[in-house]
Amino acid sequence: MDQPIRILCGRALVIQPTRLLWGMKLGINKKTGQNWSLTSWRSYHQPALGSFSFGMDPNNTKQFVMWWKGDIIWTSGEWYQGSFGNLKDLLDFNFNYTSNENETYFKYFASYINLDPEGTVNGISGVLYNCISSKDQLPFYGGCEIPSPPQCRIGGDGNKFLTSRNETGKMSAEGFKFEEGENLSLIDCWMKCMKNCSCVAYSYAYVDGTGCEIWSSDTEKFVASKDGRPIYLLTAKSNEKRNIWIVISTVGGALAILILCYICHVLWRRQKAKVHKRRNENKLLREIGGNATTSTVYETRKGKVHGIDEKTNHEMHLFSIECIAKATDNFSSANKLGQGGDGPVYKGKLMDGQEIAVKRLSRSSG
Repeated sequence: MDQPIRILCGRALVIQPTRLLWGMKLGINKKTGQNWSLTSWRSYHQPALGSFSFGMDPNNTKQFVMWWKGDIIWTSGEWYQGSFGNLKDLLDFNFNYTSNENETYFKYFASYINLDPEGTVNGISGVLYNCISSKDQLPFYGGCEIPSPPQCRIGGDGNKFLTSRNETGKMSAEGFKFEEGENLSLIDCWMKCMKNCSCVAYSYAYVDGTGCEIWSSDTEKFVASKDGRPIYLLTAKSNEKRNIWIVISTVGGALAILILCYICHVLWRRQKAKVHKRRNENKLLREIGGNATTSTVYETRKGKVHGIDEKTNHEMHLFSIECIAKATDNFSSANKLGQGGDGPVYKGKLMDGQEIAVKRLSRSSG
């Protein structure tokens, strides 16, 4: 089962990829240790053992597994009443399960199953089963555990892997070739390129479709040519997330500028109001005849003092409305002394203890 199947058809020798036919087994002989499994070719033109294997889980969990270079990349889910949890089309996976003291295996009862060099399983239904597809095309229900590429390779559209397009031609400079002894298939070469953040293109290195050659971003560009070979060019990483962040940054920057302008406007209005108030006070002083000064009451660590701008022997002092409101407890009704035609009169006490009487003019006062 590990060797390619050759079918003689008339005089021509037709070589088929690794295929499971009606009545064949996938499982383990407990006495001899023989493992019945499928192993892919290295390429469609090279029937040497490839990178993928498909068979029964040796841990006796009643499920199929797929290996890539010896690592499990897919599990079918345990067999239960003729079906597997991670498979969609049971037409291609019609098996019976048998387990006794001599062997444990699944016996196949359908037309055929192929295992291609790309790790794709396909059968009579025509459905392609693999784990290396975009999330919208994945034919398995689940069970895939493909090695994760570096962050630089994850597309902004949510796909785990970047795709590549096939162009016939040449690269104007030689790329890096991996050793022939690594026995690489084209899908192995794709993963080599994916894991190298500077890789922009890859292709097989030999005419039989095996080996691996990759090109980095500092090499010459691709040149289309009909007599060339297939060159697989990786698509650029999606700029969707980057564009979103550009929009967010632009909008955020504009909003920050607007907020800053608003704050500056508010501060300017406050300062303008203070200047206007000071001008009105000075105008009032000039109208009175310079025989008055503005006064405030403030506190120091040593005690309360009465602060006067200029001399203390002026006949009149001007107090701020804040000072008067505090002295009268904000014109409390408890401090009201009486009511006249021009408005009420309140008693109050300044912070230095001096008692005062304040007449608050009504709006109708002339």
